[in-house]
Amino acid sequence: MSNSGVASDIRLYIKRKLEIMKKQRLFPNDVSVGQLTDQLVKGAGHMFLWARLMIVFLKSPALTPKQRLRTISSINLLEGLDTIYSRMLSLIAQAPEPEIRLAMTIFTWLAGTRRSISEAELQEALICERSGADPDEDDDFGDFCYAVVMTCGGLVEPSSLFQSHMIRGKHFQFVHLSARNFFLDLQPGSRAVPEKLRPYLQTTEEINWRIASACLRYLAHKMPRAPLSGRIDKGVEITSLMTRLPLASYASA
Repeated sequence: MSNSGVASDIRLYIKRKLEIMKKQRLFPNDVSVGQLTDQLVKGAGHMFLWARLMIVFLKSPALTPKQRLRTISSINLLEGLDTIYSRMLSLIAQAPEPEIRLAMTIFTWLAGTRRSISEAELQEALICERSGADPDEDDDFGDFCYAVVMTCGGLVEPSSLFQSHMIRGKHFQFVHLSARNFFLDLQPGSRAVPEKLRPYLQTTEEINWRIASACLRYLAHKMPRAPLSGRIDKGVEITSLMTRLPLASYASA
């Protein structure tokens, strides 16, 4: 598709989303959707991902109608993806502390794992990481997919792509490789990092150690001492293992 075709699609996408938002009273009644669209198209350039993430940002209930207008008015030139990633972090920093901790833990696992991980694997990893949690306790998040998407500010998305190491179903990933690299490159003293998020940042080495430690704890506390099938002369199906011990495949690899 040509650049002009991409720009036209981006303009149409933004215009339709803004019209819906105006009907939802997320903007003052007297604003011109056409002018707002022009401003956002400038920022997007030919990056559809930027446009999508900006709409997610503008729909946040943490913003007032005037704050949304000021954000759009501040966009004069083509913006890079790092700018919109920083905006998303600023929204996450306004959330309650448990949501901040959950979001930053999810970012850490998705940035540090050797491969993409399934919904069940990620949920099991988060439960395993809870301070003082009983490793034998059944304690899930309810609607886990919703919790991940909402707490991560649009930077993480579910995908149904099937891969050989996973049972069928959703797995989670950053919205773009650049989002993963952005997170790994963050420094506690950077202006892009809100103060409330700085205690959760870790170096790549610290992330690797954290994930390895969690995997070892999982294997030590959750894996049975007897054969997985219950019999020494009988194997176990991978789908059965993934259901009973979702993190076992990743932790033992």
